[in-house]
Amino acid sequence: MANSGLLGPYPLTAAEIDQRIDTSIAAFALGRKDGRKFLVQHIGRADKDASAALKSLVGDYDYFKYRTYVSTRRAYAKECKLFHDFPSANNAGHPEPPPGIRVKCPVATCRLAD
Repeated sequence: MANSGLLGPYPLTAAEIDQRIDTSIAAFALGRKDGRKFLVQHIGRADKDASAALKSLVGDYDYFKYRTYVSTRRAYAKECKLFHDFPSANNAGHPEPPPGIRVKCPVATCRLAD
């Protein structure tokens, strides 16, 4: 099983989100725990307000893991890597690049890497 490289897992509650995240750019994974193991169920990214993005998902998942970034380009790269590392996540498709930024998927085997 791949290591996400994210911080957590933390309970997906408004109080926990307030304690951990400000209005940062972030990549995140949502899921549940099975004993000590975190099971990724969804991969996401917030380009402006990670706190609001995660709060909108409270009640849909039990736990979250995250990492903040200084740029949407870096958050997108992490989201792509997570998407490829955790194919069992229930994402509808490959992550979309940030609006207005030309960036390719960093995973060399991806069709969007060209």
